[in-house]
Amino acid sequence: MADNLTYIDIAYKILREEPKLKQIHYRDLANRAFDIGLIESDDLIVAGNIASAMNADIRKSKSQGTESKFISFGRGFFGLSEHEPKGIFADIRNKNQEVKKQLLEALHAMHPHKFEELIGEVLRNLGFEDVQVTGKTGDGGIDVTGTLVIAGVIKNNVSVQVKRWRNNVQRGSISELRGSLRPHQIGLFITTSNFSRQSVEE
Repeated sequence: MADNLTYIDIAYKILREEPKLKQIHYRDLANRAFDIGLIESDDLIVAGNIASAMNADIRKSKSQGTESKFISFGRGFFGLSEHEPKGIFADIRNKNQEVKKQLLEALHAMHPHKFEELIGEVLRNLGFEDVQVTGKTGDGGIDVTGTLVIAGVIKNNVSVQVKRWRNNVQRGSISELRGSLRPHQIGLFITTSNFSRQSVEE
């Protein structure tokens, strides 16, 4: 590591130099540190060491009743506490996060078909045309179809797969969606969870 910097020093340096960057995944943080020569490798082990160092700092500060330099947003994302809003702005952010959590739980409690209908309505409000909730099996996992119109002249047929999951979407699910598409179709995957790094790459 450059100049005998610790993993904590490196993480802080990357996050501090980009105040507009509210949060970053630890893998991306390692990539940036590697790009500017702070670490000799950005492989998964080094990236994991950086994440472990930040988590350890957060736990240590919590046990001592102090505030850590870092904030964990979950799913491998970190930020700096000094970049977080204070006072009333912090209250607003916390309230927004609580409302988002309540909405997510409400989505998980919905009947599967009602959830698909909700997604169809969301797509209509986003400007999709000819939106249809398929509501059938044997369709390659496609739950909703529609037409995305760009600039009033370009029309793209879109097939949507909808999943009310709590765990991250994995690569296999993305591959399945891609495999079910017909020529000149676009696939869209909508989930209540998130996407693994491998699924993003896929």
